[in-house]
Formats: sequence, C-alpha cells, structure tokens
Amino acid sequence: MSVSVQSSNSSRFVDHSLNISSLALLLMMIAGIGSLFFPQQVTNQMVKVLPEETTQLSPITIERRLVGALRIDVKAIIPTNHWVVYEIRLYDDQNELLASAIKEAWKESGVWREDGETGTWSESDLLGGLDVRLAEKKREDITIAVAVLEYGETRGQVITDQPVSFRVDVDNGVIDGRYLWVGFFGVLFMVILNRLSVTTTGKVRIRKTIKDSDVGERAIVGGENSLIRVTVNVKSDETSPQSLAVNLWLKDGTGEQIYSEQTRIKLNFRRDDGEIEDATGKLEQYFVFTRRGSYGFYVEVTPDQPVDETTLIVTENAKTQSGNKPVKIITVDAD
Repeated sequence: MSVSVQSSNSSRFVDHSLNISSLALLLMMIAGIGSLFFPQQVTNQMVKVLPEETTQLSPITIERRLVGALRIDVKAIIPTNHWVVYEIRLYDDQNELLASAIKEAWKESGVWREDGETGTWSESDLLGGLDVRLAEKKREDITIAVAVLEYGETRGQVITDQPVSFRVDVDNGVIDGRYLWVGFFGVLFMVILNRLSVTTTGKVRIRKTIKDSDVGERAIVGGENSLIRVTVNVKSDETSPQSLAVNLWLKDGTGEQIYSEQTRIKLNFRRDDGEIEDATGKLEQYFVFTRRGSYGFYVEVTPDQPVDETTLIVTENAKTQSGNKPVKIITVDAD
C-alpha cells in the first residue's frame, strides 16, 4: 500500500448557487443606489383650480428613457378638516387623453381624551400621481391638467367658490422603489438559504457523540469527485483553557493509519452573570479519498479533563462556500 497526501484547495467543490445569489444581491443594491440618481426633474410648479373646473399646465417635451418612467406627483394643499376629489389628466400633442387618475384627498385633526389626559392628532392623505412610459416615440409633447371634481369640509359643507392649490412635480426616469425593495429582500432571503444549504449539503455518514474526549467510527466513503467534510464539535466545562488540541487521524480498511494531524481550536465561552458556564469549539477538515472504501475517523481532544462532550460528524459529497477560503483538502491514494 502506498499513501500520498497532497494539499489543494476547494475550488472544484464550490456551491456556485451562493455566488450567483450574492451577485444578484449586489446588482439589486447597485440598482437601488443608482435609482436615486436616475430621475431628472422636468417641472415643479403651483396651480390653483376652482371646483368643477380644470387647469392645464404648459406643454412639456418628454424624452423616452432607457430606464425608469415619467412620474407625475400632484399634492393638494388644503386647510385642516377639508377634503377634495381631484383628477390628474395627461394629454398628447393631439389633445388625446393618454392617462388619468382620480384622488380623494383629505386632511383632518382633532383632540383626544383618555383617562384624564388630552392631546391632539392630525392625519392627511393628499398626494396623488401617475407613472407612465412612452411606448414608441422617443420624444413626445404632453400636457398635464388638474381638475377639481368636488371640494368641501369634513363637517359636510360643500365649497364651490374657493380655489384649491396643488403642487405639481414631474420627474423623468423614476424607478419604482417598491419593486426594488421586494426584489432585494427576496434575493437576500435566497442568499441566506443558500448559505445555510452549503453547510448542510451532503450525506452524513457518521454522527457520533460521546461524553468523553475521544471518539471514532468507520464509514464507507470516497471517490475522486466526493468531498469529505469532517466536523468535530467539542463542549467543555468552566475550567477550560482558551484553546484545546484536537488530534485527528484516519485509518484505511486494514486498520493502518494513513493520516494524522493536530490542530488547536479556540473556545467560545458562555457566561451567566459574569460566571463561565461552559465552552464550545469546532474543527472542520476536508478530505478527498481517490478510492472508495472503508475508512476510520478518530478524534482525541487534549487536555481531556475539562472536556464534557465530543461529537464527530463525517459528511460525504460536501460543498464549500468559496474556493479561496483557508480549507485543506487532502488526497489519499490507497492501493
């Protein structure tokens, strides 16, 4: 029997779904930041409109943008405890109606009393708007009109002789951020799922826990295209040092040792009211056995006095998150 041990990297065992979803998340972030700079202000002006009348703004020329739409925001400016129903209309250069929207705007305030306490409240819903895109023409002259359909006070009185003021803001190249946020959180959820799936990918061949410092077990694993992940979880008591030594060795089907290594792992201490309760540590190693067969995996943790529990997990067909991360893949040739 001849044994050769070589160090390599995990590039051919990377789960690329995580990289793809992470790239998509980055693109969503870039799109979100870029959407703040895409809009170009076309006009910003105030108009007054009498009830049951329509006021048209001066025609404006719009150029079709590769990204984003034309956004028309109209905000009613009315006194407290008033309401207004208004319509936004958009006409082309032939005075044909392209789009319209009706908004029921209101503004209210009052006084509240509860358990001897009093205060004031104020609520309003005044903003209406349209988002449109030019279908075929690269440039188009459009006209925006605002019509007041009804106007009155919340106590019931209808007003017919007082104009309503509106602020009209028109921007071109606006991206609807609501869809970006939905996409962002959707992709973020996929990134989290992919990251979790990478750590659980593969078939567990050994999972053995013992209330001691040494554990071992055999399994049939291997193959040139199968990455073996060996995980050692250690739980120790409050007397633990800052780190422990994990001795890992492997044996072939005949029981002959083919690999051994000692690695120190740092412990994470759990405290309660300033007192150390226990500590945990973890070791991960990666292997490739070029010939499939029966292999033994054995672990001993030293010093063993503070060790309460040792768990050995061997997973076949594992994946890694990155080919550049400092993981060790050792190829063992067994004749």
